[in-house]
Parts: sequence; C-alpha cells; structure tokens
Amino acid sequence: MIISLVRTIILYILIIAALRLTGKRQLGELQPSELVLSIMISDLACVPMANTGIPLLGGVIPMVTIVSMEIILSYIILKSNKARRVITGQPSIIISKGVVNQREMERLRINIDDLMEELRQKSIVSIEEVNYAILETTGKLSVFPRDDLNAVQRSDIDIKVERYAPMPVPVIADGEIDRQNLERLGLDERWLKKTLSERGISDKKGVLYMTVDENKKAFIIKRDRRGRKSDESA
Repeated sequence: MIISLVRTIILYILIIAALRLTGKRQLGELQPSELVLSIMISDLACVPMANTGIPLLGGVIPMVTIVSMEIILSYIILKSNKARRVITGQPSIIISKGVVNQREMERLRINIDDLMEELRQKSIVSIEEVNYAILETTGKLSVFPRDDLNAVQRSDIDIKVERYAPMPVPVIADGEIDRQNLERLGLDERWLKKTLSERGISDKKGVLYMTVDENKKAFIIKRDRRGRKSDESA
C-alpha cells in the first residue's frame, strides 16, 4: 500500500511538471502535438501507477522522452515558419466580407450547420452580419462582425464607416516574407522593400511582424535585438 502511494505521488508530480514545461494552454487551445502529448503522458503514468509489478522507470523514462521531444519540437516551431505551418497548420478564412468560402469548408470538412452553430455561439444569427470568420489552428472560430452593425450604430449619428473593413494580412512573420499573401494583395517584394525603407528598415530580418490591408495600409512591429518591440502603422 505504501509503495503504491509513493509511486502515485511521484508520478503525479512528474505529470504536473511535464504539463508546466510544455506551456499553459487550456484544453480547447491545444495544438495537435500538445493534445497528443497530454493523452500519452496520462496513459504512460496510469500503467506503473496501477501495477506495482512494473518498474517505476518504465513509466518515467517514456514520459521524460516525450516531454523532451515536445520541448525540442516547440523550439523548432518557434524558429522555423515552414515547420510551424507543417506541424500546427495555418488559420483558414471561412467567411470573407459576408461571402462563405465553400471550397475551404469542403477541404476542412465543415458543413453549414457546424458553421451556423459556431456563429450563433458568438451571438450572430446571419452570415450577412459577418465581416470575417477565421478558423484558428486550435479549432476555434474567430468572428469579426461588420463595422456598421455595432451595438451603437455609427450610421445613426452620421459617422460614415465602411461596410466591410479591410482585413490586415500578414506579409512578414519572424523576418520571413509570406509571398503567397503578397500576391493575394497584388503586391511584390519591390513594394515591400520600398515600404520597409521608408520606415528606416533595411532588411526583412529587422521585422518581427508586418501586416498590410487591401488599402495598402501597413502595420509593422520592428524586431528589437534587446527583446523589446516597437509598433508602427501608416
């Protein structure tokens, strides 16, 4: 009995330590690799916890190995945009300016009932009320209502607003150019270099994050080598 108690306490502490090392995401926000990690750790801990005939190291070594692999994988994802896209995927635009992207829904195997259920949970009853709806890599749907349908109607007080506000698109992340998004905006690297030069940035590596909307309005977060960030928009 005492042996089982001690083994359970040790394994419990190891599980808590493992989850602390891998981050503080909630269950609904876990990336696929993080969800797999949580499930495997639980299963590995249950076996030596329930069966005292199995050496404790038989559960501890696999747990430590898996946690180490997750930490290494997280570091690779942090440093490589390509690895990040392969492992965690990319957000998908499901609704753009009130228009449903049916091809993207089919690719993601999402039906219209699932979409409307998610919208209703955001207090939206009609697709016409949506400016953008983006399916995040965690599986959650981010919804941005139309600007002219705010709780306080701007049109009621004679303030002119665009019905569909332009959506900022990331063109640089961690110093790497997203050429696909540049092409989607009808821009090229020459325009990008000129814009960076006007902000006093000589190289893309000096940018932590940059977005551009359909009106070519750019928002830039410069990379600060000392760890701080500075924001600019125009």
